[in-house]
Amino acid sequence: FAHLPALEELWISGNQITTLDDIIPLKEAAEAGTQSLETVYLEYNPVASEFEYRKRLKEWIPSLSQIDATMIGASSVFANAGAIARP
Repeated sequence: FAHLPALEELWISGNQITTLDDIIPLKEAAEAGTQSLETVYLEYNPVASEFEYRKRLKEWIPSLSQIDATMIGASSVFANAGAIARP
């Protein structure tokens, strides 16, 4: 994903993404500072049922402001042990 620096939204719902290991390239691109992803949709993938997967995504990709249909706050993910802020 490093080759897509302008990518802001990634909709990959309803696929066979089974674990967070499958999306390590997103983490690596965020760590390298080569993308500014704001929204990712992973619902309807097996990974979406992993315990606290949204929390881990936000930790990996701090630029995220939306995971699936849920808007998330910058600090609320960490303040409430993985809870997602609801508008």
